Amino acid sequence: MQAVVFERPFTVSVKTVASPHDEYRSGLPMASDTALVKVHLAGLCGSDLHCYRGVEPLLGGGRVIMGHEFVGVVIAHNSPAEGRPNLTGVHVIAPFTTSCLECIPCTRGFTSRCVQSKLFGSEALQGAQAEYVSVPNASGTLVPIPPALSAGVSAPSVLLCCDILPTGYFAALQALTHANLHGVLRGASLTDSLWSPSSSPVNRSVLRSGLVFAVVGLGPVGLCALVSLIDILSRPTSSPLCLDAQVAASFHAAPITIIAVDGVQARRDLASGIVSRIMQNSANKEFADCLTFSTLDIDSVEAWSRAKSADARADAVLEAVGALESLKLSYNLLRPFGVISSIGVHASAGFPLTGDDLYNKNAALCFGRCPVRAVLPLALGTLERRQDVLGALASTDPDGIGLIDRVVPISEAPLMYEKFERREVGKVLFSFES
Repeated sequence: MQAVVFERPFTVSVKTVASPHDEYRSGLPMASDTALVKVHLAGLCGSDLHCYRGVEPLLGGGRVIMGHEFVGVVIAHNSPAEGRPNLTGVHVIAPFTTSCLECIPCTRGFTSRCVQSKLFGSEALQGAQAEYVSVPNASGTLVPIPPALSAGVSAPSVLLCCDILPTGYFAALQALTHANLHGVLRGASLTDSLWSPSSSPVNRSVLRSGLVFAVVGLGPVGLCALVSLIDILSRPTSSPLCLDAQVAASFHAAPITIIAVDGVQARRDLASGIVSRIMQNSANKEFADCLTFSTLDIDSVEAWSRAKSADARADAVLEAVGALESLKLSYNLLRPFGVISSIGVHASAGFPLTGDDLYNKNAALCFGRCPVRAVLPLALGTLERRQDVLGALASTDPDGIGLIDRVVPISEAPLMYEKFERREVGKVLFSFES
């Protein structure tokens, strides 16, 4: 089969490699609860660049297949876990890590930290950028694509649900549901939100200064975080906020500011176009009227932070880069009791903040890998509602707007890795269908 393999830092190639499909057809036994998936689309993700650049060591010489995002159809599923269906013939979404659904983390919904977890595209498990993928713990890993969803959603956009859309949603979710913001979003002080009944009247002074959010990093994951943040804030009476009508009315009577930060002009332009389209199509005019959105480069956002008093900065920062500099910047943008929700993969050994830094702001840090299976139902709702930007291809859209840049044949993978590393393209999907 054709697959994208890692040769050495900054070099991948498309090669013919041993196929699990050939092993299956030859009669070799499959392990229990293992599925064989024929891949329709695979994704190129920013996390793949950690291996591509050599930041995260990976066996070279074409021994590891790259990639961790794929959708396809199950060709065979051997001995599913007890009580779970056989997935043969089912079109599936594959979260980027495997999960058993039996261990303590899994039963608590923390599937990204399953005790048996393996990451696709690592030395532990061959990757997704191949014609076929063998999936262990398939019953707890693969998610059938809902028929109603596939009927109304573009096929390429479904691939976003393997990683970057749930991950972006997770960034917003961790911030908006954090205890530091729970009362603020409901117009209640910390004292009232902890000790008063939920029916307490809204304290308008709590929201007097409005809400301020920042998104640091506008690559594909950062854009997903931005889209998810807007989708959640525009629907405050729905999950996950579930505000009552009275609170929601006050919520949208207050100004909401979102600043999006990136050093690349093209990324800032795309973010502006995406938000503009969402606002044009928004059915919630009250939200559209209360939202102020702007994009800033690094120098401008540092000037913005210096110009603001400490209590006028961001309630929450969604950090989607995974670099020491972006984490320090996120801290500087934060107001007291603010929340940094970091979904970037931090590969550096150091840490740019001290305990004193965190103490002096009562800053809250939320880090880590998204539990895709737990977040997926909410992310699927955003996918359906925001097809205007998530379902569009920027390379073919008349206005150049779309979270996915392009879909290309797998043969173009080496070139796309080069362009993606240079930030010359956005989200790229690889097709295996003739």
